[in-house]
Amino acid sequence: MMSQPQRETRSASTGHVHFYDSEVTPEHTGEIKMRLSPGLDQADAHLGFIQVGKLYEISLNIPRYLEDATVPELRAAKLRIKKFSPFDHSSCHLVLELHSYKEGSMNEEISFSYGINKTFKLILSAQVLGHGKGTPMLKQGIKCIGNEAFENMSDVGETGDSETDVGKTAPKETQI
Repeated sequence: MMSQPQRETRSASTGHVHFYDSEVTPEHTGEIKMRLSPGLDQADAHLGFIQVGKLYEISLNIPRYLEDATVPELRAAKLRIKKFSPFDHSSCHLVLELHSYKEGSMNEEISFSYGINKTFKLILSAQVLGHGKGTPMLKQGIKCIGNEAFENMSDVGETGDSETDVGKTAPKETQI
């Protein structure tokens, strides 16, 4: 009787589990997972784990047909588009700045308008870890660029707006 190949090994001295390279799946490669809808009108980008109170720069590629899109004013003070430019024959490079102000599950949405009455939604999702809950390993394309301490967290609502933040990071309708 042939035995099945061993999937994992356990080291008694360290207690660590080691997996064979063949067991590593795409969701564990350290890259941002991006899923494009069948209708090509929405993309979901899973950022993984990030930490509360930090400022992140997120770089990712989106479909090239959005090259001449317009982006409405972003009302959330916690999300800002830093750069949007053609990358190669099939994609555009998008660089975002994200403030992680609240612990828990985070979903942010950006709607791009293009063509005649067409929109493309980019949905960013992440799990935001609280203080003392560990330091996440950031995925490729995400880097922490600073600590963001809101002076009065009670002024920041569900959308991340506060009286002092509104309008500072969100330009009026911009051609990108």
